[in-house]
Amino acid sequence: MNNNKELSPLSIGFAFAGSILGAGYLSGQEIFQFFGAFGWWGLAGLGITLVLLAALSFVSMRLSSHTGIVELDRVLIPWEIPFLRFSAAFIEIFFFIATVIVMFAGGGALLTDLFNIPITISSLIMCISVSVVALSGIGGTIK
Repeated sequence: MNNNKELSPLSIGFAFAGSILGAGYLSGQEIFQFFGAFGWWGLAGLGITLVLLAALSFVSMRLSSHTGIVELDRVLIPWEIPFLRFSAAFIEIFFFIATVIVMFAGGGALLTDLFNIPITISSLIMCISVSVVALSGIGGTIK
């Protein structure tokens, strides 16, 4: 990875943050509406949430780096318990599929609002766009 100049720690960090926060779930306005509604306590909650998210992300990446295991179910459940591993993998896949569906729906709705095109066409455009990016590999995804 060090030989590939396209994959700097900063670009990987931005791709990670965009994948976790920006996948159609959060915008600055939504974060403000949720946490800002509670005043200073909400801002304190936002700070705690960011620290916990950063710590969990760091621990996950360090575990994967030190063990060489890239499958999340094996990182979470290091024992050979097939039912637990299957359950963890099922939940992980469920959330990945849900994320893709939300991206398709949200992106399609946005294109419909911006360009006044039918929702089926705008959703198809999003499906094709996201698929092209996903199939372009890690380098294409980060770009």
